[in-house]
Amino acid sequence: MSTPEILPPPVHQFNRTQYGHFGEFGNGANIRAFYLQSAIRAADLSEISLLTEIPGAEKWSIRDLFQRDLDSERVQREIKPHFEDSEKVKFFSPLTLTLLPMKNGLVSDRMPRAIESEERFDGQQWTCVSRGSYYRFRHLKGTPQWTYLEWNSSITKLVAIDGQHRLATMRSILEDGANQKVTDFNDWNIPVIIASFRAATADDEAPTVLEVMRQLFSNINTEAKTVSDGRQILLNDIQPNSICTQELIERSHENDLNDANERDESIMPLLGFDWRLNAKDESADATASYNAGGIQSVVEIHEVFKNFVLGDDCDQDQVEYLEALLDVDTELLNEMLEHKHVPLNRAHELRREVKSRLISGVGTVLESFTPYREYFKALREFEKELTSANSSSGTLYQQAFSERRYGRNDALAVSREQIDAATIEIEKRIPDIKKEHIPRLFERAIGSRGIFYAFGELAWGEIFNTESEIASIQECADEYVRLLNAVYDDNWLSLEDGSEGRMYLNHCAVDHENRIINFKFKDIAKGIGNYVLMFVVAYDANRDQRFEDFLNDEGWWSEQISLYHRTILTGFKKEARPIVQNDFPTLSKAEQNHKILEKATQAADNQTRQFVDALITVSHDLNDILPHFEESS
Repeated sequence: MSTPEILPPPVHQFNRTQYGHFGEFGNGANIRAFYLQSAIRAADLSEISLLTEIPGAEKWSIRDLFQRDLDSERVQREIKPHFEDSEKVKFFSPLTLTLLPMKNGLVSDRMPRAIESEERFDGQQWTCVSRGSYYRFRHLKGTPQWTYLEWNSSITKLVAIDGQHRLATMRSILEDGANQKVTDFNDWNIPVIIASFRAATADDEAPTVLEVMRQLFSNINTEAKTVSDGRQILLNDIQPNSICTQELIERSHENDLNDANERDESIMPLLGFDWRLNAKDESADATASYNAGGIQSVVEIHEVFKNFVLGDDCDQDQVEYLEALLDVDTELLNEMLEHKHVPLNRAHELRREVKSRLISGVGTVLESFTPYREYFKALREFEKELTSANSSSGTLYQQAFSERRYGRNDALAVSREQIDAATIEIEKRIPDIKKEHIPRLFERAIGSRGIFYAFGELAWGEIFNTESEIASIQECADEYVRLLNAVYDDNWLSLEDGSEGRMYLNHCAVDHENRIINFKFKDIAKGIGNYVLMFVVAYDANRDQRFEDFLNDEGWWSEQISLYHRTILTGFKKEARPIVQNDFPTLSKAEQNHKILEKATQAADNQTRQFVDALITVSHDLNDILPHFEESS
């Protein structure tokens, strides 16, 4: 009787498995990317390594140190509190992981070539992509959702190449154990993408491990653009200033969706907002950084709400102002104060009130101010001129305006080339219309910042004034714009040479070389904003005196006039410096500075006295209220 053959126990090449959906991209730079999209449980986070935890990483060359260091303070200060806050929605994009072959405890020098093959398991024919004994992707052709990723954890590291701060945060939560503040954390399903590359053909040289990782990281963080500031604002549903920004733009959007003959032409057209771009407006004093038709970007509007209209999101002042301004439940306001954001499940309450009681008033400041109103009127007439032509060209321009307005056109009735040509024609014409109606001070950001600063100061004063006759932001806006337009019509806001405005805006909004100055948000209060505010109140003194709390406050006037003087004195010193240095080159620096101050003070005193006289000419009632400016010592 023969002895039966004793077979060795089966050797399992892989000891880790992940199920999910297989995917692969086409060739690019002789490389094909493939991946598994899946989800893991919180308990499996310990299986994932950070790049900084890979043995020998400190010895990688400079060009391989492509991932920034982990910011542990950010994890503990920002991300972890967000995950632990029961009032905040938990959702984020997948962690991007890759499989890292190891050799002798260090990252392998060369990446084993990925081999594609057909293999049979459990009666099924699988398509496999394998890297030797390190790992293997296998999926059924035609059904990529049935995919196994298997790897040998003793010689393969699962590493995060994007999302390291989220991973570190979740691992920290997991390590908290019994003290864990996220009570359902063990039930989380965490989205992951496990990605890799392979040479497109057998003739291509296999990349190194670090080349694979660098390419993955580069694609994610360079080719894939981050969400712009403007887009973040438009997507934010839990901060009041973002909600207000969205609703102001949506007001124009809803109106423009109507047929041309059904639109409310008093509402700012959507083309007036640079809402699809990401203009950085802090320096928009010197360049028209908006689109061909726009006068306000998303970022600019948000900053106007923050700096001049509502204040910082969910701070004490803003919440008190919203309480006085809107019909909002006290409990909601308290939640905003506590959590520093609007609870997502109650955001609709604040949005409804903002839309009902705030947005129309803020829109009025933009829409009814003379130069903007005339520009918007001309813009609409230009559109009617083109779109009301004969049938074929009218349709062409309608679609071109639709693309210009919304960024898309789902029903092209003409060719792409015709639409592009019509759009170019529109964009060439609009700047001329804009230049014809909007003067220099208001085609730049400084102008609108100035008028919104003054509006915000008056609105806050009236809303908190229990004896005020003004009961709403809309009433305040109506009164304010009526006075603002009178100031504008009398050329106090003109920068034309020889105008009244150019004389008194000297070193307040424009310097001696005719360059716009004091345009940043932090400088508006001391410059153009203060100037506009004083003129609006002065005109009110000669009319209905609706803002009488400002009008009759001698202390307030004294403070504003002094601020005006200090601002222009700074400008006159800059103007005087090169003159003194040229005329008195032999004087010491201290002696030159004394002469500079002397010369600048004399000029600032003289302009301030004339400015006070100008305010009195607007309203003689101010003669007994305005400070009689004395020459500085």
